[in-house]
Amino acid sequence: MAPRAPPFWTQSSPFTCGPAALANVLLGLGWRPAAPSRSLEEARIWRESAILACPGSHPWGLAVASGRRGHRSRVGIEGDRPFLFDHIRSDHPGVTRRLYASVEEELRRHAGALGARPARDPVAEGVAPGSVGLLLVEARKLGHRSGGPHWVGWVDRPGGWTLLDPLARGPRPTGRDAAWWWRHSGYAGTRAWIGLESGRPEGDRRTDDPATRPA
Repeated sequence: MAPRAPPFWTQSSPFTCGPAALANVLLGLGWRPAAPSRSLEEARIWRESAILACPGSHPWGLAVASGRRGHRSRVGIEGDRPFLFDHIRSDHPGVTRRLYASVEEELRRHAGALGARPARDPVAEGVAPGSVGLLLVEARKLGHRSGGPHWVGWVDRPGGWTLLDPLARGPRPTGRDAAWWWRHSGYAGTRAWIGLESGRPEGDRRTDDPATRPA
């Protein structure tokens, strides 16, 4: 299941690290975007994966985007729920916990209908050689000037993980294994990871397709 070496996808806006990281992983699995440009495809994935006023991508939203593009996923989240709510509320104080939690649950159900399932630990769940996925990290830990929650793609290769950081210029071998990255991942007490499972790519489905909307 190890990806080939596709053209690297750098995020086109400050808040689309999740869509760009997912695109990098999916490109390596043989997926090709349906949109006529990278920026439009990135925007499509962002629309599918964001919640309410949150500019970033939710783990279950990224699972929805992955499922629509032919790959099931396992999603693990540790920390206070709903996901990163205090971080979101600091910028958007009008969003209530109850509303955010309700939309989060709806997104989880939608992801489940597309083959996603919950998982607890990327190591215990079997991050095997050649597997791929996404990980939430603190951006400053990767040497970026601006801090905050940041999604990166990963590929498990001999000698350790290779990161697909959408703020970088290309893949970065790290020499660190899954257990190390899980221990050092997360933001503000919350950790999240997504492992992609093999699936037969069925092409992209339009975001406005009624069959793909949350119930």
